[in-house]
Amino acid sequence: MVDLERKLTAILAADVVSFSKYMSQDEEGTLGLVKRLETEILTPIVEEHSGKIFKKMGDGYLADFPSVVGAIKAAIDIQNSLTHSPLSYPDNVTLGLRIGVNSGDVIIDDEDIYGDGVNLAVRVQSICNPSAIAISAKVHQEIQGKLAEEFVSTGFHQLKNIENAIEIFMWPPDIEQVNETQQIKKQKSNPTLTKPSIAVLPFVNMSNDPEQEYFCDGITEDVITELSRFDSVFVISRNSAFTFKNVAVDTKTAAKELQVQYVLEGSVRKAGQKVRISAQLIDGNDDSHLWAERYDGLLEDVFDLQEQVTRQVVMSLVPEIISKQSAIGINTQRIFDESYDKAWRASALVSEATQTNKPEQVDLALNLCLTAININPRCEAAYNNAGVCLFVKSLFGWGEAPERASQKALELATQLLGNIQNSVTGYRVRGLAKTRQGDFRAALSDLEKARELNPNDSETAFGLSYALASLARSEDAKECAMSAYKLSPKDPYLGRFFYLTMAMCAFVDRDNDKFLDWAEKAIQAAPNAPIRRALMIAYASEINNYELAEQHFHHLRTTSPTFIESVIDGRNTVFSEQQSNERLVNGLKVFLSTLSSK
Repeated sequence: MVDLERKLTAILAADVVSFSKYMSQDEEGTLGLVKRLETEILTPIVEEHSGKIFKKMGDGYLADFPSVVGAIKAAIDIQNSLTHSPLSYPDNVTLGLRIGVNSGDVIIDDEDIYGDGVNLAVRVQSICNPSAIAISAKVHQEIQGKLAEEFVSTGFHQLKNIENAIEIFMWPPDIEQVNETQQIKKQKSNPTLTKPSIAVLPFVNMSNDPEQEYFCDGITEDVITELSRFDSVFVISRNSAFTFKNVAVDTKTAAKELQVQYVLEGSVRKAGQKVRISAQLIDGNDDSHLWAERYDGLLEDVFDLQEQVTRQVVMSLVPEIISKQSAIGINTQRIFDESYDKAWRASALVSEATQTNKPEQVDLALNLCLTAININPRCEAAYNNAGVCLFVKSLFGWGEAPERASQKALELATQLLGNIQNSVTGYRVRGLAKTRQGDFRAALSDLEKARELNPNDSETAFGLSYALASLARSEDAKECAMSAYKLSPKDPYLGRFFYLTMAMCAFVDRDNDKFLDWAEKAIQAAPNAPIRRALMIAYASEINNYELAEQHFHHLRTTSPTFIESVIDGRNTVFSEQQSNERLVNGLKVFLSTLSSK
């Protein structure tokens, strides 16, 4: 057995932004510029900070450093150098880098370095904003208090071939270059400045049975849903709050990362037909407890207990809104039964299925939801999760025909609205179903109604941004996407709509540089979602980059074999606006024609 040499080191991964595009325009000029980048900037700065470039990959570089701080300082100096003394083409096309930094145990093999520490650095770099630096949470922890520059959390990201989601922090060299996702804190319209803001962390399962985890999650989700009905309170969405599930973190840190003033944490103990909910409301600024209470009752009364918690939170934050909004804020007519048990089990399955790309799990979750609806036609959680399942099936073409899945979602939403007037879930599910049917104007009406009823619902806001982008209302779409991001700043599924919306807007605006950056992020966030790759193929076809188009085509053929044809013949509508839709369709046709002629 070979005794491999190992060491702990910091790895810097750098990649040239839009390299393929520049090569397609001017190969010699691009290669000359990259060579200057290496000799004039990268090598001197890396060596100045005791690092060494150990691998070159055309448009990419890997370097290792004995110190994490040294690696970060080198990265900052590199980006500052490119900002203040840019390397440019004669036509003022400026060269930029994405840089990722990670630290870990690596294997030394002659002049090369291998291992998870290297792999993660490359993955972190791949989702970095242009002209910025992205670092892993481990690196962020190691540099705390050692640098003047502040790295800002961008949330948890599911990176390719990395099992668990990783929190990524980012630093831009120029505040004007901050990605829109980072501008959120700077916006004067930030609702957290004008109304109380709160995050509900996942309640802890105190039962002896680990199978009851779904029950605790269901309670947490329901508290979030009920709180979000009050438009006088800013409530962080479920997806962002649940990034702290099974994570050891103090409430002060959680409040800071989620950009809220208050944190609600609690626990649930379920034994037979008895339930105990313990909750405490904490001021995230100073970690002080505003109140703590324990609620005991029977399983069938679990919603009464949950609503007591919700009411107590609201009364503690803004007492005056109780009388003004009691009609929409608290639902006192629900009794916990088997339908909610099945709906909550389905929620756990859906969450896992969207991460693991398992169609069979989506089908299982959908069947649970349909059974729950048959038991209780007023169970909103079941309709919501059924809508998610059908949306995913329609988008990916899993199982039944996409149009049948979207039609089923439409029917369920209409059924719910018939049972519960002004159901946010009903309008949201119906709106999303209509987007899958290409009826974006009707979708817009439903989604706007859902947002009016619950301004804290991030899923509605993301869906609305997608509908607006499809209608080529790019400025409205971007504003709505930003609003959604505020509601869910650490959402691990951000790529579902945010990156896609921004890519669609750039496509509509014919902003090729921004399109490529957003599209790459969108694909990284959701590699198997077909619209993203279809847009990339059309873009690549327009700029005559056949290699780039073919790369995404082969992946799309594997995951969604008939998607391109469905866009061309109108079964899948990405844009309802004629000009953008024709560009997309023509780009796909040109590529297929080129492919067939080879």
